[in-house]
Amino acid sequence: MAKNGFSMSNRVVSETLTGTVQATAADCGKHYVVNSTAADVVLNLPSLESAGNGWNITVTTVADFTATKTVKINSEDGSDLYGGVVATRITDASQAHASGTYFKSSGASQITMVSGTITTTSIRNQGRGMMGSNIHLTAHVVDGETNYWAVRGQIGCSGSAGLTTPFS
Repeated sequence: MAKNGFSMSNRVVSETLTGTVQATAADCGKHYVVNSTAADVVLNLPSLESAGNGWNITVTTVADFTATKTVKINSEDGSDLYGGVVATRITDASQAHASGTYFKSSGASQITMVSGTITTTSIRNQGRGMMGSNIHLTAHVVDGETNYWAVRGQIGCSGSAGLTTPFS
């Protein structure tokens, strides 16, 4: 009987994201999971040059943040993030949403998925990142063109104030 490798072809490598992590070219396709509210989390992306065209990752939160912790994704070499995310305010225990806002990035080099109760102007009203918030990033590297990180995702937020961009 021949083995069918197809069932394994979409298997994703998962890693718990804690502290500060430097992603490398070998991390292509990885799914980072944030499941603790104990400390700040920072994921530094590799340079676009070392990542190569098509390199991609996903970051998902599986814990509701109730403290003043942050989850940030940095383009460490300063490469631009282009694309956007939908931020939706979660309003009640049944997780219904009252409103959502699409934020696009046109040259930021960092995205904040979870902001706790940070009072920095750019992310003050974002509230904490709720369980299920996720960001997908893909490297776009083409000779003779602008190289950038393509970003898409969704962030569940709390709080009563208006939402502000997670990009900086």
